[in-house]
Amino acid sequence: MRRHAIHHSSFTNLYHLDAYRLKSAKDLAALDFKKILADPRHIVLIEWAERVKKILPKNAVHISFRHSGRENEREIVIK
Repeated sequence: MRRHAIHHSSFTNLYHLDAYRLKSAKDLAALDFKKILADPRHIVLIEWAERVKKILPKNAVHISFRHSGRENEREIVIK
């Protein structure tokens, strides 16, 4: 997980987490991840979020990218 400070916004930090190698949401306990998620001033981006879905808030926004069938084109799905 990496933290990036945000200086020109009402947000204070952007956290990027690649959960690919995690076995479960329990692996995030050492990082105080629940505390990070609880702060509304944080933006949290998670790749491979399905590996830690048990820890995600119910109001999380899910964004996925799919191949559209055309070269160099993707579809973005927001749920």
